[in-house]
Amino acid sequence: MGRRARFEMKGVVCAALCSVMSQAMVRTGGAQVPLGAAPAVESNHSGVIRPRVIIAMDTTLSDSVRAIIERDLDYGDHLDVVVLDSVSRLALDTLELNDLLNEAEQYNVDWVVHVYRQKSTTVRVEAYPLTLEHAPRSALLTLRSDSTTGIPDRMDVHRLADVVQLWLAGTRGIAATRIAYVLGKNLHLVDSDGASDTVITTPGAVLSPVWNPEATAIAYADFNDAGTQIGMVDLLRDTVRIFSATRRGFNITPVFTPDGTQIVYAIQGVRGARLVSMRIAKPKAGVTAVIKKVLPQMRDMAEPSFSPDGRWLTFAASVPSYPQVYTVELQTGRIRRFVPYVPGLRNERTAPDWSPSGDRIVFQQQNRKFQIWIGRVRDGVADTVWRVTSVAENESPSWAPDGRHIVVSSTRGGAKTLWAFDVDSGRWRMIVNAPGARLASWSPRISGRAR
Repeated sequence: MGRRARFEMKGVVCAALCSVMSQAMVRTGGAQVPLGAAPAVESNHSGVIRPRVIIAMDTTLSDSVRAIIERDLDYGDHLDVVVLDSVSRLALDTLELNDLLNEAEQYNVDWVVHVYRQKSTTVRVEAYPLTLEHAPRSALLTLRSDSTTGIPDRMDVHRLADVVQLWLAGTRGIAATRIAYVLGKNLHLVDSDGASDTVITTPGAVLSPVWNPEATAIAYADFNDAGTQIGMVDLLRDTVRIFSATRRGFNITPVFTPDGTQIVYAIQGVRGARLVSMRIAKPKAGVTAVIKKVLPQMRDMAEPSFSPDGRWLTFAASVPSYPQVYTVELQTGRIRRFVPYVPGLRNERTAPDWSPSGDRIVFQQQNRKFQIWIGRVRDGVADTVWRVTSVAENESPSWAPDGRHIVVSSTRGGAKTLWAFDVDSGRWRMIVNAPGARLASWSPRISGRAR
């Protein structure tokens, strides 16, 4: 693959990365923004008072169910969860409802969530406010268990927690999501809380995994001695498909279109890498160029990411030599440089990912080490840019579906591992403690019978 292999998909983009601008001032949207000296969000406290909640459940449900729910609500960063010792938990769980609510008042909580088994595969979830400001909520949700071990299905428990967060905080949680990442040559999937890590078998080595909109399939770049080709893992059918729309050799950084019917990726062209689209149902029909006319001297286009409405695409490309982040309005073909380029300074910006809310793009920028930046989007350009990491080295950002959490490959714990952080509060937590974990992609919410 030679020099073109410097785009190591979905993040680690240039093989030779040197100095960057650290105090340079550039103009974005009429305001002077110091791109190398912006304050980073590294605090663990946002100063926002969050509703306090306590979990009670009947004794037919295991403490592992409670622990997962408590952890999910905590990791959502919208609620403060009161965790009791085993004696206090047991005393609370055996109380009738009125006594339960009275007893919970001593813990100074705003909500009491009560979970109890209704049938063998369903649970009743109730949320009671301890003030008159809110009304109680109730739902019957699926909670399947393994027929042999009796262990509850973790994704069903995650969905339960997401419903509770929706009731109490007004926004659905991200517990019922997974993160795809690469470790060594293998594709891994892990729950958003860092549990249930599994390996997906593929024909070749895996690069740049990315989820489809339904979270039922993962596209990736399949690598072997002949080069790379686009592959797709069907998680419902447990199959892997290698596409031949273009010849194996240089096919990298795939992304699904918002409707899930096509895959856009980079192939080798006369002017370096260019972006093409392929219909999943008809890959033999070949590919179509995504951008008809590129900017002068633009080379090595890769790492595409769509806006949620499908009107825009962001990507990384070299103009004239150092990679920068660009956007293109697909209907008009108009290309915009997302953050202005300062000639003479090696200010590489790569790995863009458009937020689910559509108003921000996260990317990595080298400043001695790679750090994560966010730009607020207005008409394809950043009118405000700020750095959100400053400790250690942080690469390959991917948004969670709440548009608030981001997973990165980070050395903040020593070796490069996977971490998630909350953009609003700056709170960090480790997802995968495996040296070399990289190129993470956060899934959309995973559907199921518990909505």
